[in-house]
Amino acid sequence: MFFFTNGYSVAKIEYRLVNQENATAAIEDIKCTLLYLVHYAERFQIDTNRIVLMGSSACGHLALVDSLHENNSNFDKNSGNLILIITTK
Repeated sequence: MFFFTNGYSVAKIEYRLVNQENATAAIEDIKCTLLYLVHYAERFQIDTNRIVLMGSSACGHLALVDSLHENNSNFDKNSGNLILIITTK
């Protein structure tokens, strides 16, 4: 509840697992979701200068890997079928 009560927008990202696709698919899913969020930032009231990726276990690993790749477009191609839930205050 902390995020909602403090005015944050939250996006829950579902990503493909290694038994569904190759190992880079999860990174592609995260990257494609971020591109989507930035593209529609105004609609969802997202400040693109204040985006945080976080998670625990595998999600934390994906947040780290995405951050380390910065603007590497190699992972922007095959986003698959993302399930994206965006909640705004």
